[in-house]
Amino acid sequence: MTMALLPMMASADDSGNCGYRLYDDPNNPYAMSDNVRWSYVESTHTLTISGTGEMMNFGPWVDDDPTSFVPSPWNNYKESIQKLVVQSGVTSVDGFKDCKNLTSVILPNTIESIEPYAFSGCGFSSITIPNSVNRIGFGAFRCCDKLTSVTIPSSVTSIGIYAFEYCSSLGSIQVEPGNTVYDSRNNCNAIIHRNIYEGGSEESILLAGCKNTVIPDGVTFIEYLAFAGCTGITSLIIPQSVKQIRCTALSGCSNLSAVYCYAADVPNITSGYGAFSNSTLGSVENATLYVPSTLVEKYKNGQDLWGNPSRWGSEFKAIMPIENAGGQKCATPTIKIKNGALKFECATEGVEFHYSYTVSSCSSSGTYDKASDIGGNGVLLPTATISVYASKSGYSLSDTATLTANLSNGVFGDLTGDGVVDVADHVELTKIILKQDE
Repeated sequence: MTMALLPMMASADDSGNCGYRLYDDPNNPYAMSDNVRWSYVESTHTLTISGTGEMMNFGPWVDDDPTSFVPSPWNNYKESIQKLVVQSGVTSVDGFKDCKNLTSVILPNTIESIEPYAFSGCGFSSITIPNSVNRIGFGAFRCCDKLTSVTIPSSVTSIGIYAFEYCSSLGSIQVEPGNTVYDSRNNCNAIIHRNIYEGGSEESILLAGCKNTVIPDGVTFIEYLAFAGCTGITSLIIPQSVKQIRCTALSGCSNLSAVYCYAADVPNITSGYGAFSNSTLGSVENATLYVPSTLVEKYKNGQDLWGNPSRWGSEFKAIMPIENAGGQKCATPTIKIKNGALKFECATEGVEFHYSYTVSSCSSSGTYDKASDIGGNGVLLPTATISVYASKSGYSLSDTATLTANLSNGVFGDLTGDGVVDVADHVELTKIILKQDE
């Protein structure tokens, strides 16, 4: 008997229960049933889940609070787990959050539910979701930044929001034909939710997109965080049918440079609960929004469909007529500072300049002695960074020119006359350097 047990003891480094939560143990509020068990083998870096029925739900227990997760019993091995094998009989999966080196996942056809955040932050590039799964929880694959493709089975009838948020490598999302709730019509590389209301009216919601998504015409609603973390997107076309976009839909799209919106009217920007929100669309501050020329002023200064002030104008770098999008490009401006005046010049005549500047913060200060000033005295003055681009009707925007004016030589010194070079002098200095000629 001793000899027979030795191989098992050598291969199974650790094991335990991970079944549904038991509520009748006063000494352990998170005690787990033995209907499902886990075992980890260090030599193969393999975690195996076996048994019958549901696994423990490891959280979040309080809304979306990341501190309310219950650590999985294999938490001490999460950095070394490379392979997960869930055996037939198990009906739900959870607890693999932040297993960054997990590259292989095998799920059986008995799995019905992938719980919220179940695989968030894992390291696999692909995963096969069994056609027995009917529910994918919110954030289930969030921050799986190596995941390149995913196929949603026809059996899935519920997908939580931001299930694929910040999957920056994701280039293909497909829903199998025959799904009654979701589709990827016209090979759009997105998950479209067909929301059918009582009476038969239908709303098509883009739930999750990726870097290769082409939003199909007919989509009326773009969901909260739909494109979050899609760093591969450089341009996006919004079709005429879109009426609402939830806040932060484009969060983390840091390389987005152009959005072409053909919507029939200014789409509403709503919060996650459908009401007007002060939240932003996301990372669009460096992008140009192209819209029909008849709507440019409404985007800049008007109202959305609900009568709320349109915030599109403050979100984007610029709003231009979509008719200009393919036109000749304005030349890149040049920036000059002379005699305290800021000047812009452009080889394309009749352009409008759009500029901004930032001044580096500085906490250092000291006593300023004008007689001995050689730019030192332990006093740090800021640097000003000026950026400008040019626009003209019938032309597309120019590239952005940037100039950094080094103001650290102490030339201007104590501008307020209080004997100290400090933040107040920085403010006065900025006014002088960035003064426009009248």
